[in-house]
Amino acid sequence: MGESASSGFQLKTVTWLAIAAGLCVLIIFSAACSTPAEFASRFGASIALALGASLFGGLLGFLFGIPRTRQQESATPSAESQPGDIEYQINTNLEQISDWLTKILVGVGLVQLGAIGEWLKAFSTTTGDGFALGSAIAHGFVLGLTIYTLTSGFLLGYLWTRLFFGVAVRQADQGLVGRIERWEREARNDGKALSLAARQLNRTAGEAPVGEAELKSAVLNASSVTRTRIFYDAVSARRNDERRDLSIPVFRSLIASDTAGIYHQNYAQLAYALKDKANPEWQESGSLLSKAIEIRDRRGAEGYGEYEFNRAACGIELGWDRDEIVADLKKAAGDDWVHGWSLARQAGWLMRQGLTPQDLGFP
Repeated sequence: MGESASSGFQLKTVTWLAIAAGLCVLIIFSAACSTPAEFASRFGASIALALGASLFGGLLGFLFGIPRTRQQESATPSAESQPGDIEYQINTNLEQISDWLTKILVGVGLVQLGAIGEWLKAFSTTTGDGFALGSAIAHGFVLGLTIYTLTSGFLLGYLWTRLFFGVAVRQADQGLVGRIERWEREARNDGKALSLAARQLNRTAGEAPVGEAELKSAVLNASSVTRTRIFYDAVSARRNDERRDLSIPVFRSLIASDTAGIYHQNYAQLAYALKDKANPEWQESGSLLSKAIEIRDRRGAEGYGEYEFNRAACGIELGWDRDEIVADLKKAAGDDWVHGWSLARQAGWLMRQGLTPQDLGFP
């Protein structure tokens, strides 16, 4: 990296020196004019000639300096390739065009070497007459300026291309191939996670269950969009009495993938699935709802009073302290969506505690 930066600095220095030397010659040549208008006219025409020759030389230098890309082509896929994968290679059209043009230019130049000399002589005479009719100095100036700027442009174009263009292209190609490979990897991971989750949620009697470790690993490696889709598929399965138990491993996998602990709904949905089982798991359900409430409050999410409502139901079954249950039910009643829910299942507990739904804020 340091050597490349040093080479770039040296090249910039040489470039400015070449420009400065050319400008000095142009100023000296134009200074022979007797009036400011003639000076401006001659200086402007010299600048135009120098820029034209420099650009042409720089283009030639660019064509000759384009680096070749070495690619390995194989008829067999790599060891890491998966069925259906697409193998990508770098587009080398510009390199091929450069190769063709350089060969053509070199071939034509060698064949027409004498003609090129005659053309330069005719060009310097014609253009020099525009500065000073019949002046040998003007002819020599045009010839020298053309050769100087053409050669300087070629060398600078070649060196700039070798030092910077190749590096830029290589970085761009590596970045593009890296992004494509990452997209393919993410697509494979998402497809695997969706497939395993669908197998688990739609598993029929007698079908082998999906391995818990495999499912957790697949969901962890899936994208956030795919995990969201899996979550809603699992919610749909939880609401189906026949598939409720099948959703439990999926919710556990979603919780395991939430390494930052920011998705409270994963914990709540797993708690609902455990609470609504044929043999309810009240203790774990209550703990999961407490975790969901903690994340919800930490993240400042509004609503979700059903968390307290269901935790109160767990507390009643587990014999929690009366004040804790009452606090949860009052908090739940403050949620507009939960406010109209029935307390029929809690009626026995309320009667034993000498409470009515109205005491807790319910209609």
